[in-house]
Amino acid sequence: YKSILGSFANADSSESIKQTAFDNDAIMYESNTKAPHLAVFSEIYYKDWKAYVDGKPASFGKANYVLRTMLIPAGKHQIEFKFEPQSVSIGNTLSTIFGWLISLLLFAALLMSARNLSKKNTKTTPNLS
Repeated sequence: YKSILGSFANADSSESIKQTAFDNDAIMYESNTKAPHLAVFSEIYYKDWKAYVDGKPASFGKANYVLRTMLIPAGKHQIEFKFEPQSVSIGNTLSTIFGWLISLLLFAALLMSARNLSKKNTKTTPNLS
């Protein structure tokens, strides 16, 4: 611990990190620091959360086995955590594919039904000539 923490500057009262937005699937922070700092976020670490600093993917880790921690670079930054589980992405893709497939099958069934109905109507119409 000392080797990691020893490489960071001491806290400065002019530096800050604050939460700017909170949703079930996204949490945003704004940081303003003169030097890199290690931040510990009071949210539970879960593998399907993704981190972004200024819109670019960033890495984060566990603190005390439960919480999230991240190295915050010096300067003013937007930090965002998004809940993006792969299972949801796969589920959305499969739902879209099967939705289109069912729509095509329904359209084909209606088309075949209309053709059969028109064939029946031409066979049962009496010839009056």
